[in-house]
Amino acid sequence: MFRITDIFLLDCQLIAHVEHLHPDGSFWFSEHYRWQGREGSKRQRMVDDEGFMLMDNGERAPLPDSLTPRDIPEAYLPDGRDWAWRDAPSMNESSILDTIRSIHQQRLITGWPQGKVDVCARTPDHKISESDRACCQIILDAFVYLRGRSYDR
Repeated sequence: MFRITDIFLLDCQLIAHVEHLHPDGSFWFSEHYRWQGREGSKRQRMVDDEGFMLMDNGERAPLPDSLTPRDIPEAYLPDGRDWAWRDAPSMNESSILDTIRSIHQQRLITGWPQGKVDVCARTPDHKISESDRACCQIILDAFVYLRGRSYDR
């Protein structure tokens, strides 16, 4: 079990402060999970219900005419078109929860000291990239709703 006690920004990184719990609900250890702010700029291409990639005008991107049965069709863009991109970051709730679950499972197997608390170290300002600065608020806004939620696994 674990509980996300806080979601915040520190040095242009998204931080999820998580309390890991024993099966009886008692405190086991605390951990800070980090994602770079630039994750807020990464987007996925839009596809239709059948999985075809879409162009910026909402139409399916064309496929090459000369395909053999072994070819995997790869859409292309005609001149003057761009891909349609999703509005939300590629990073999603599963990106966060799967990371936390994975660490929890690893530590169940290997053991982890009771009460061990991870310290959230600072990043020097000159080491923060412009893409992290520009996009960190995007991922905070996308995941702040996780604050205060608990999960069985």
